[in-house]
Amino acid sequence: MKRAFLTLAIIFSLAGCVNYDINEILLQREEISLTSKGVDQLTYDPLTCQMSYNESRNEFKVFKDNLSDWFVVTCDDRPVEQGQILVASISWTAETNTHTIPDLEFEVMKTADDGKIWMWCESAKIGAVVQILP
Repeated sequence: MKRAFLTLAIIFSLAGCVNYDINEILLQREEISLTSKGVDQLTYDPLTCQMSYNESRNEFKVFKDNLSDWFVVTCDDRPVEQGQILVASISWTAETNTHTIPDLEFEVMKTADDGKIWMWCESAKIGAVVQILP
Protein backbone atom coordinates (compact mmCIF):
# COMPACT_ATOMS: atom_id res chain seq x y z
CA MET A 1 0.00 0.00 0.00
CA LYS A 2 2.80 2.42 0.90
CA ARG A 3 4.63 1.59 -2.33
CA ALA A 4 1.52 2.29 -4.45
CA PHE A 5 0.94 5.59 -2.64
CA LEU A 6 4.60 6.61 -3.11
CA THR A 7 4.46 5.71 -6.81
CA LEU A 8 1.31 7.79 -7.30
CA ALA A 9 2.83 10.71 -5.39
CA ILE A 10 5.92 10.63 -7.63
CA ILE A 11 3.83 10.44 -10.82
CA PHE A 12 1.64 13.39 -9.79
CA SER A 13 4.61 15.49 -8.73
CA LEU A 14 6.40 14.84 -12.02
CA ALA A 15 3.29 15.68 -14.02
CA GLY A 16 3.71 19.31 -13.00
CA CYS A 17 7.36 19.41 -14.05
CA VAL A 18 7.42 20.16 -17.74
CA ASN A 19 10.68 20.91 -19.48
CA TYR A 20 10.47 23.42 -22.29
CA ASP A 21 13.16 22.88 -24.87
CA ILE A 22 14.28 26.37 -25.78
CA ASN A 23 15.59 25.06 -29.10
CA GLU A 24 12.17 23.76 -30.08
CA ILE A 25 9.96 26.57 -28.82
CA LEU A 26 12.14 29.58 -29.54
CA LEU A 27 15.48 29.31 -31.31
CA GLN A 28 14.23 27.50 -34.43
CA ARG A 29 11.56 30.13 -35.05
CA GLU A 30 12.00 32.70 -37.77
CA GLU A 31 8.65 34.41 -37.22
CA ILE A 32 8.04 37.34 -34.89
CA SER A 33 6.10 35.61 -32.12
CA LEU A 34 5.33 35.06 -28.46
CA THR A 35 5.18 31.74 -26.65
CA SER A 36 4.23 31.07 -23.05
CA LYS A 37 5.07 27.73 -21.46
CA GLY A 38 5.52 26.16 -24.88
CA VAL A 39 2.21 27.40 -26.29
CA ASP A 40 2.07 29.89 -29.17
CA GLN A 41 0.27 33.06 -28.11
CA LEU A 42 0.64 35.07 -31.32
CA THR A 43 2.69 34.73 -34.47
CA TYR A 44 3.11 37.73 -36.76
CA ASP A 45 1.51 37.33 -40.18
CA PRO A 46 2.23 40.30 -42.48
CA LEU A 47 -1.16 39.80 -44.20
CA THR A 48 -3.21 40.19 -41.01
CA CYS A 49 -0.91 41.83 -38.46
CA GLN A 50 1.03 44.99 -37.75
CA MET A 51 4.15 45.50 -35.68
CA SER A 52 5.98 48.48 -34.29
CA TYR A 53 9.09 49.36 -32.37
CA ASN A 54 9.43 52.47 -30.19
CA GLU A 55 13.15 53.14 -29.81
CA SER A 56 12.83 55.67 -26.97
CA ARG A 57 10.77 53.22 -24.88
CA ASN A 58 12.44 50.00 -26.09
CA GLU A 59 8.95 48.74 -26.77
CA PHE A 60 7.88 46.11 -29.29
CA LYS A 61 4.23 45.71 -30.30
CA VAL A 62 2.60 43.08 -32.49
CA PHE A 63 -1.14 43.05 -33.08
CA LYS A 64 -3.72 41.67 -35.44
CA ASP A 65 -5.33 44.21 -37.74
CA ASN A 66 -8.65 43.86 -35.92
CA LEU A 67 -6.88 44.20 -32.51
CA SER A 68 -8.31 40.89 -31.32
CA ASP A 69 -4.88 39.56 -30.38
CA TRP A 70 -1.66 41.38 -29.52
CA PHE A 71 1.49 41.36 -27.43
CA VAL A 72 3.72 44.12 -26.09
CA VAL A 73 7.26 43.73 -24.76
CA THR A 74 8.76 46.77 -23.02
CA CYS A 75 12.45 46.42 -22.12
CA ASP A 76 14.52 48.44 -19.66
CA ASP A 77 17.33 48.58 -22.22
CA ARG A 78 17.70 48.03 -25.94
CA PRO A 79 18.30 44.33 -26.63
CA VAL A 80 21.33 44.17 -28.92
CA GLU A 81 23.64 41.25 -28.20
CA GLN A 82 23.49 37.59 -27.41
CA GLY A 83 23.90 36.90 -23.70
CA GLN A 84 22.55 40.30 -22.67
CA ILE A 85 20.28 40.19 -19.60
CA LEU A 86 17.51 42.76 -19.36
CA VAL A 87 14.30 43.37 -17.48
CA ALA A 88 11.07 43.56 -19.46
CA SER A 89 7.37 43.85 -18.85
CA ILE A 90 5.12 41.85 -21.11
CA SER A 91 1.39 41.92 -21.88
CA TRP A 92 -0.60 39.76 -24.27
CA THR A 93 -4.04 38.48 -25.08
CA ALA A 94 -4.85 34.84 -24.51
CA GLU A 95 -8.32 33.62 -25.42
CA THR A 96 -10.60 36.02 -23.51
CA ASN A 97 -8.03 37.26 -20.98
CA THR A 98 -5.22 39.76 -20.98
CA HIS A 99 -2.02 38.79 -19.18
CA THR A 100 0.47 41.31 -17.86
CA ILE A 101 3.70 40.38 -16.11
CA PRO A 102 6.06 43.17 -15.04
CA ASP A 103 9.78 43.00 -14.34
CA LEU A 104 10.73 39.68 -15.90
CA GLU A 105 14.37 38.87 -16.51
CA PHE A 106 15.00 37.98 -20.14
CA GLU A 107 18.17 36.81 -21.81
CA VAL A 108 18.90 37.67 -25.42
CA MET A 109 19.47 34.22 -26.89
CA LYS A 110 20.13 35.15 -30.51
CA THR A 111 20.22 38.17 -32.83
CA ALA A 112 20.06 38.53 -36.61
CA ASP A 113 21.28 41.14 -39.07
CA ASP A 114 17.70 42.10 -39.97
CA GLY A 115 17.05 43.29 -36.40
CA LYS A 116 15.34 40.15 -35.10
CA ILE A 117 15.99 39.30 -31.47
CA TRP A 118 15.18 36.05 -29.69
CA MET A 119 14.57 36.59 -25.95
CA TRP A 120 13.89 34.00 -23.25
CA CYS A 121 12.61 34.32 -19.68
CA GLU A 122 13.55 31.12 -17.89
CA SER A 123 11.49 31.78 -14.74
CA ALA A 124 8.20 32.38 -16.60
CA LYS A 125 9.01 30.13 -19.58
CA ILE A 126 8.20 32.93 -22.01
CA GLY A 127 9.92 33.30 -25.35
CA ALA A 128 9.64 36.30 -27.65
CA VAL A 129 10.97 36.93 -31.12
CA VAL A 130 10.83 40.66 -31.78
CA GLN A 131 12.35 42.96 -34.37
CA ILE A 132 13.99 46.36 -34.19
CA LEU A 133 12.55 48.23 -37.16
CA PRO A 134 14.52 50.91 -39.03
